[in-house]
Amino acid sequence: MPLGENIFGTTTLGDVQKTLTEVLTTTATSLASVLDVQTFKEAITTVMTSEASETDKQTFYETILSTIQSSSSVSDISAFAENLLTIITSDISVEDMIGETEILRTTAQVEATVTSPMVYYKKGILNEVDFSQQLKDIYWGRVDPSDLTLEISDADGTFSALITAGEEFRNRGMKFRIYEPLETPQVKFLVYGKVIDYSLSPGKISFTLALQNLEEQDAQIPKKLYETTDWTETPTNIINPAQDLGKPYNIVFGHAKKVPLICVHSNYTSDYYDFIIGYGTIHSNHNNKATTVNIYRNKVLVPSNEYYIHGGEATIQYTGSSFGLTAGNPNPYYLTINGQPVYFAFIRFLKEQIDFSGNNPYELTADLWGLKLSGSTVERNFIRCIQYLLSNTAWGLGLTVETAYFDAVAPLMADRYCDGFIGGSQFNAMDIIEELLFACQGRLFYTADGKIGIDVEVYDPKVKGLFGWKDGKEENIISIDEYRKTAVREAIKAFALQYGYNAWEGSYIYQNRRSVMDFGEEQVMESRFIRDHTTADKITCFHKNRMTYGDTRLSITVGMDGRTHEIGDIPKIVIPDWSINSAFNIRKLSRTANTFKWDLTSYDAAMFTYIVGDIPDDSNADDLPDFSNTAPTAPTSLQKTGSGTDQASDGSTIAYFNVSAIAALATNKVTLVKFGYKKTGESFYTYVDGTQSGTNWYAKINGLIPGLYYDLIAVAYNAFDLPSIGNPTLTSQLAPGDTTAPAQPTGLSATQGIGKITLSWTANTEKDLNHYDVYRDGIKIFETRDTKYPDTNLSYGVSYTYYIKAVDNTGNPSPASSSVAQSPRQTTTPDIGDGAVETPKIKDQAVTIPVDAYTAGRVDISSGYWVTVQQCSITSTGAPIHITACLNVWNTTANPSGITAQILRGSTPVYIVYNAFDIAAGHQDSMSFAVRDTPGAGSFTYYLQVYAVTTMAVFNRSILLLEAKK
Repeated sequence: MPLGENIFGTTTLGDVQKTLTEVLTTTATSLASVLDVQTFKEAITTVMTSEASETDKQTFYETILSTIQSSSSVSDISAFAENLLTIITSDISVEDMIGETEILRTTAQVEATVTSPMVYYKKGILNEVDFSQQLKDIYWGRVDPSDLTLEISDADGTFSALITAGEEFRNRGMKFRIYEPLETPQVKFLVYGKVIDYSLSPGKISFTLALQNLEEQDAQIPKKLYETTDWTETPTNIINPAQDLGKPYNIVFGHAKKVPLICVHSNYTSDYYDFIIGYGTIHSNHNNKATTVNIYRNKVLVPSNEYYIHGGEATIQYTGSSFGLTAGNPNPYYLTINGQPVYFAFIRFLKEQIDFSGNNPYELTADLWGLKLSGSTVERNFIRCIQYLLSNTAWGLGLTVETAYFDAVAPLMADRYCDGFIGGSQFNAMDIIEELLFACQGRLFYTADGKIGIDVEVYDPKVKGLFGWKDGKEENIISIDEYRKTAVREAIKAFALQYGYNAWEGSYIYQNRRSVMDFGEEQVMESRFIRDHTTADKITCFHKNRMTYGDTRLSITVGMDGRTHEIGDIPKIVIPDWSINSAFNIRKLSRTANTFKWDLTSYDAAMFTYIVGDIPDDSNADDLPDFSNTAPTAPTSLQKTGSGTDQASDGSTIAYFNVSAIAALATNKVTLVKFGYKKTGESFYTYVDGTQSGTNWYAKINGLIPGLYYDLIAVAYNAFDLPSIGNPTLTSQLAPGDTTAPAQPTGLSATQGIGKITLSWTANTEKDLNHYDVYRDGIKIFETRDTKYPDTNLSYGVSYTYYIKAVDNTGNPSPASSSVAQSPRQTTTPDIGDGAVETPKIKDQAVTIPVDAYTAGRVDISSGYWVTVQQCSITSTGAPIHITACLNVWNTTANPSGITAQILRGSTPVYIVYNAFDIAAGHQDSMSFAVRDTPGAGSFTYYLQVYAVTTMAVFNRSILLLEAKK
């Protein structure tokens, strides 16, 4: 019967003995004696006819057959038969006999690189070796390995012959495969070490090894890196070498975000450019890329019409014509592994992906639905991702897995989603797998036939075994080694999981946090393969519960009753002295030949009860793009739907516009539309927030000045506060005004002044009053917000008539006020009376004539005549006289005028300036000049005169100054 086939219950004893004989006679080694055969048959007969379970019978049978088949000499078989005979003839139970037989089978397989190729030696271990203290429990950390000594049978002189031939063993790497026989299912460990010492004695050789690795999972999973993969086969149509060689190709699981794309081919003639996504067939393809693919160029979303995506099938699926691809043609990108092509998913762009400088390639990343694995859609189950990462020969580790175990536990993790990718840098395979195991509460083990299995930590209501200490019933606990609560230095106050890895920033977007105890440290874990909020919350809840309910720890030693227990089993522990009568979870175990030490934690069904925690309330589904750098679509249909006027809080009249626009309900969701306004001709808008109703947005733009023109704009914003571009505008929109004019101003009066008239009136009470217009002789001469106005530079003896109007913000004028008439007065008293100054105190005897004394009134100038506009007198002792003149002239006529100015001493011209002014109609000009005159001693009068080409007037507010001093 083949190993692994259940022979008991369906096969007769004669058939079993016949099969055993065939095995013994076909082995490479001749049998030592018929006695050995008889011993084996007797042992099997004893077990088959006992009350042992079928499982124990099967295990016993396979133990004998596998031991015989692995023996390499007659002496090995004879030694095994002799030991077996001792067991079956001793006074022990069948159950103990089965256990002792399994111990006999413990072997070590030594692989020493003493020759090339590697030579394998199979020898029995003679000394008792306890590997259990070196084993790693994946939940409670690792134990540093120590040196280990193995004594191996060398009866046939295999090793001694090698050493005699000069082979040096020290510092050689060796690997031992150890079968732990008391494990169900049996677990096989690989022990790696380097020989630091050895010795020979008759019939055996002793090795002392410096252990390098005794970890169960590391032994199962080789130290393989996902390293750089360059093309071993170059497709013939690649023109230029890949720009990104040196980066690993991606392995994409679930809904992966921001996966880096790797340029592999540029065709400048046909203008298309290919980028590799990664290994295998992914769910995303050209037909469904609108929902399963988002491409980013320097973090900005790329329109879907710019690229085609091939999902990694063996043949091209595209049926269009614009991408240079033909459906049915072979996929050009593949590697040959183990004689089979491994195809890649790739993206083809229609334009070269370089920036405007023409030198620097854009950074391209993608959101993808990843590998289908064995299904028709993307696989997101952590168990399946681990299974294929272990077993896939192209992009995985190529190991053999027991699919039945993975099939059994995968449904238990169906509500947790694996979303991420391996790529961008190098990762150790064990680190990736441990991260996935953490997310699904799993652990790996070897089955009896050397395949990798998996189980997950879920609630199991079945208690496996009852163990008591002074309980008056079981009494099967040998010793209690420790009973305690978690120490303060080991306690976890809070557990946090960081997830939602952002490859653009190299950081995590989200954190799910749970409080555990009132004291201790915070433990923070990270996962690149978790994006779903609920998945993160369930994982955090479980680990929080395990820390909370597993706070009580117990270490005990049990006897052979614990031989079938494994890590994760739930025995019930009864210790009356300490009031313990509850289930515990085996977290760690170690074995000797007859005893088992367990490290246990308290166990409760509540550990596996999911209570919803704080989950982020974001609406961005897994397949939606990241719009943090992509502007939303601009609004459309901007229109002014109405306008009017309102009264402000101060009672003034203000105008408003009612506006609307449409913002489509796109995936780059518009969260706000703002409406802007500015006065026509200005540069900057002022914005108001719109109100949403479906795709329509509305706003009332208030506070406008009636009668002015405004420009309008609508701008959309997304959740990242990015504004749209290419936004619609409306220009030169007239703000409406009111039609009610202010009341007629009252109380207007006019007061005489020297050369001026001062007006005053009673203020209007309208809130929207803007200013007053002042009229003289029916002509508007001034605007003012005050209720007083001085009209200066008036001509003496001339009567002037005034009235005013009030004007509001809209520009509505009030009726004219009542008119008033007045004329300026002339001074009759000199500023300095006779005898006021007895002795001059002025330096250089200079005399400056006060300006007001010579401020000209309105002086009309007729064409062809000199007109004196200023004069002053001075007495000189003969020193030179310095004369300064300045004047400001306003042309009130409709014709241009040229002005000539001169200074005279009496009737003698001292200085003349021809065409000093050339003044356009309705404009003014000014000038000043200085003259030096030496008339000798005496009193002199100086005059400032002007001459006009055409009739005009000196502007009535001009300041005309003539100054003479020594």
